Amino acid sequence: MKMGRAARRGVAGIVATVIMFAILFTVGTSYFVFVNGENAQYVQNLVGASNRLQSASGENLMVTTTLQSNGDVGFYVNNTSGETINMTAVYVQSSTGTLLKCDGVGLPASASCGNTTPTLWSVVNPAKGSSIFDTGYS
Repeated sequence: MKMGRAARRGVAGIVATVIMFAILFTVGTSYFVFVNGENAQYVQNLVGASNRLQSASGENLMVTTTLQSNGDVGFYVNNTSGETINMTAVYVQSSTGTLLKCDGVGLPASASCGNTTPTLWSVVNPAKGSSIFDTGYS
């Protein structure tokens, strides 16, 4: 040890501790912000799904089948609920459960669907009935 010079203490441990704390704080804060954002999105989706389910539970349709004068199967819908109903798809099944015909908005192009007359998207107002739909299936 040299005389006349003050001894310097090591500061490497303190600097390393400060750097590690800064890294942990940055990563921890980023993780907290990410998880909070994901949780907020989840809650928003859950509320939306709950609202759609509640709205759908208020729907009440009575479907009545008819035999058209041309021999085709037809149907009409009575809306007995207090909600406006948007009919967007129709599936006609045989008595064995085989899909005979379908029509509607949002069905895949690969589905072997026909067309109803009139075409769907159809709005049925509360306490009203729809027009008669001809499925085109005998």
